[in-house]
Amino acid sequence: MTDQIFREADIERIEMLFRSKASHQYVSTITGEMAVNKSMIYFLLDIMQQVELDSLRKEEQIVAALMVNGAFDTHEHVQIAPVQSALHKKKRQLTILAGDYHWSLYYSMLAHQIHAPILKVFSSSIQQINEEKMRLHLAESTDRNDFIKRLETVESGFLQNIASYYGQKKTAEAANTFFMFKRLNDELQVQEQQPLSAFMAAVHAYWTNDVEASLQEDAVLGLEELHWLQELRENYFLELQRHAAELPETSLFFSHIKDTISQHENKFIQ
Repeated sequence: MTDQIFREADIERIEMLFRSKASHQYVSTITGEMAVNKSMIYFLLDIMQQVELDSLRKEEQIVAALMVNGAFDTHEHVQIAPVQSALHKKKRQLTILAGDYHWSLYYSMLAHQIHAPILKVFSSSIQQINEEKMRLHLAESTDRNDFIKRLETVESGFLQNIASYYGQKKTAEAANTFFMFKRLNDELQVQEQQPLSAFMAAVHAYWTNDVEASLQEDAVLGLEELHWLQELRENYFLELQRHAAELPETSLFFSHIKDTISQHENKFIQ
């Protein structure tokens, strides 16, 4: 890995390394092959350009972060609503165990003493995000700004903490905006999905103040909720454009943000 602008080959190598570490025949039968969050790779490679570690240690931290994200994604697919059949209960238990398996992988990736400081960032971030997920699940937020802040923490708090640890505040702020926009856009593409995703269930629970209703298999978002999410998406897109103007053009994450803006600017800004 060089400390210059990373080529596509560097990204592909990280993907292959992640898949080789995450691959487990039995776990794959439960959750399927774990998806790679390519946007995260762009972000993490960008961060690592400024870090004084050798190539091996950089890759260990990047892949460990992808493992954490994979574990979060796996746990997000756990059905929260009560299940009655033994088959569904077993599936839920196995999905939880699959996510736990990926937690163990991230820890083993950071076993070398040189990773001790960043390991603390990983551990505290995981605890913080899990706590915020629980607060969202229980619809504890009454203030809209507080609710949005919790969504942001769940979506990008982990990456923001990594960037902040390495002294890259602007990149951390850009990550917050980018990953919230990406999540909002992805969710609105499948807005009729049932049951609701954890993200949409949190929105529905906050909006209706009815946690139980948001977990039902036939739960749907109302027009007012959808309009609010669409407006929120457009606000994050505008903010993303501002970040793109502030990041250095040599930044790999800047290039990824610019590509994203180019794909969507005609859709949201009239």
